[in-house]
Amino acid sequence: MLNAYPTIVCRLGKTSLAATLLLCGFALKTQNLPVAAAPSSIRSFTEWCAAKTDFAPDTQRTIDALLQQADTEDCQQANDILLGMTELNLSAKELVDLSPIESLSLTQMTRLDISNNQISDLSAIADFTHLTHLYASNNQIADLSPLNAPNLIKLNLDNNQVSNLQPLQSLTSLTTLFLNNNQVIDLSPLRDLEKMTVLFANNNQIRDVRPLHAMVEMKTLSLSQNAIADIDPLSSMTQIYELHLDFNQIENIDAVRSMTQLNELYLNDNQVRDIRPLASLVNLTELFIRNNQIADISPLPEMPKLNWADLENNQITDISPLAPMTTLVRAILTHNPVAENGDRPVCPLEPASICQF
Repeated sequence: MLNAYPTIVCRLGKTSLAATLLLCGFALKTQNLPVAAAPSSIRSFTEWCAAKTDFAPDTQRTIDALLQQADTEDCQQANDILLGMTELNLSAKELVDLSPIESLSLTQMTRLDISNNQISDLSAIADFTHLTHLYASNNQIADLSPLNAPNLIKLNLDNNQVSNLQPLQSLTSLTTLFLNNNQVIDLSPLRDLEKMTVLFANNNQIRDVRPLHAMVEMKTLSLSQNAIADIDPLSSMTQIYELHLDFNQIENIDAVRSMTQLNELYLNDNQVRDIRPLASLVNLTELFIRNNQIADISPLPEMPKLNWADLENNQITDISPLAPMTTLVRAILTHNPVAENGDRPVCPLEPASICQF
């Protein structure tokens, strides 16, 4: 094969391929024609490493981070070490470009931490099909379509720019998902993720929780700071242990009647008036329900294990129902109209310091 130019001829004869490419590169350069090694042609980390200085600073930074993980500056040795890893921690390395990581896609990598960086593109990990744990919080990720990890059981995407959860619908092994501080509106793609036991999606734009109805194994659910009014679909979560629903628009809490294993319940800053559904929560130890519209607290003694009740800023005038509650260690009652005619309120519990007025 012959490539002829006006003054220089590049021939592939017995000369090595590298030498020929070098000669041709020199020839092209002398003819004012551009020469650039396409990153897509690089397959192993050894090659990424050897050509490090040819890449942009963002790419160099990722190569350096991988060398640091391998604890060697030798490219071939680093390649061998990285290929043997099953866990890789690249957290807080100021990374932007993950391209060099693509060279590790054929490994048995099961845990990858890329949190606390400036990453927006996940394409480089599209072939990491053995991943079981992916930590990608505190980045700039919006597009989840490159995710192709059918064995993924834990995924942390807190503090990103995610709005479309459609790429997650096939991750049916997922048990733990963190989506705090994103732009999620629609939870429908999660509908079939029935193995889910932990879901955090605080501070999004969620209104409809019906897609969560089939998650009957749920243990911890946190949906605070959304726009949820109807929690009836959550009544199927009979095994739930901890439920966070602060800062929503909830008035009716009938759904919690079936949650008899519930240990902690957070309903601060809603529109709750009637707390009678709480009477069935025989395992509840902590109740946070400040900033609502509660007047009647007579159902509270029905909870035999309750030791902490935050009732601040409601409409409570009568606290005598607390008298038989021997398990309470703190009852926060500030900003309630407990005292009438300016009289100092009297705590019905012993010691009286249990009550905070």
